[in-house]
Amino acid sequence: RPRTEATRIHMAAAATRPDLATHPGRPALVDRTRRQPAQCRLFHRNRLVSLRGGAGLDGVPRCGLARVSLLWIEPENHLSIHNADDRAPHGAVRFRPAVLPRDVGPQRQLAAVCNGLTDGVCRNIDALRGVGVEEEDEAARATRLEMDLRNALERDEIEVLFQPQVGVTSGAVIGAEALARWRHPAYGELGAATLFAAADRSDHLVELSEHIQRKAAAEAARWPAALDALRLAINVTAADIARPDFVARFAAIVDDSGLARGRVTVEVTESGLIADLGGAADILAELRAGGFRVAIDDFGTGYSSLAYLKSLPLDYLKIDKRLSGDIEGSPRDRIVVRGVIEMARSLGLTVIAEGVESEAQLALLAEEGCAIYQGYLCSPPVGAEELTGLVER
Repeated sequence: RPRTEATRIHMAAAATRPDLATHPGRPALVDRTRRQPAQCRLFHRNRLVSLRGGAGLDGVPRCGLARVSLLWIEPENHLSIHNADDRAPHGAVRFRPAVLPRDVGPQRQLAAVCNGLTDGVCRNIDALRGVGVEEEDEAARATRLEMDLRNALERDEIEVLFQPQVGVTSGAVIGAEALARWRHPAYGELGAATLFAAADRSDHLVELSEHIQRKAAAEAARWPAALDALRLAINVTAADIARPDFVARFAAIVDDSGLARGRVTVEVTESGLIADLGGAADILAELRAGGFRVAIDDFGTGYSSLAYLKSLPLDYLKIDKRLSGDIEGSPRDRIVVRGVIEMARSLGLTVIAEGVESEAQLALLAEEGCAIYQGYLCSPPVGAEELTGLVER
């Protein structure tokens, strides 16, 4: 595309940024961008999608756009999107073309194309990838989930269920992990993975995470006396940890609920730690100093390195369900699981196995020294009433 198109995109971004609202040159920018032949719509991921030949930028609200995308509808229904990041030194340019049949209207074209902008950033035309009508349903579903999630958060429709954590030797329920569930009117019950993926795409990741943390702590604080001895495990994301005030905010959420800090385990994934190991160690130490316990979650999902565990202030190591399942595999698989458990125990960590589904699997994990398990062998995630029944049985 001509250089003037990228310049036009950056001008549109600058004209709508709140931090430039009082800049003396802003009126000229606004006037110039309004005269450009484009009809614009603000999308859910801070993308400005523009169709050539419209009424200009008059209807665009003043907001901080991280990215601006320009959509061209070209001859023979060839679509291409130019996405420029106005914070990058020379504009991180992202292209996403699509060739669609003539009978597909603009609304369906947008649904088919726009959801895939984040597939990759490229700086030359050779990296282009096409998208066809067959992706429309997936894109439309993803877009709807992102839009509906915001409303669900506002209406407090995200539920929290609790999956029991059971002592391998005693068979007693000793804790529970809080897990999010969303009963979507069109797609049924959606789990945490789908929820957080939609939240990440729509820039609501921290909002969703804090919503679940707050709700989990509040519900656990209201548990009946039969559950008073149970620990509550709450997940935190890499986005949570990246916030400079994370520990203070998390502690305030727990304190406001009335739940004792000593009953709470903070679960953080490997991916949330590995980017800044030194900073993560400081955060985990601060959490422990504040009375919380800390678990590394989903261990074995891709970043596995037993070496760095010695530098992290942890209480628990949770083996990912795929690694737990490997114990019933080949002798080599079992050796790997045994090595993880032995290393964790030598570092003073209590090992929790996730995704345990069979008695045979549990017996092998017990033989290798695993202390706690959770999974469908005991129970799926349940509400407080069902959890009470499991504790009392």
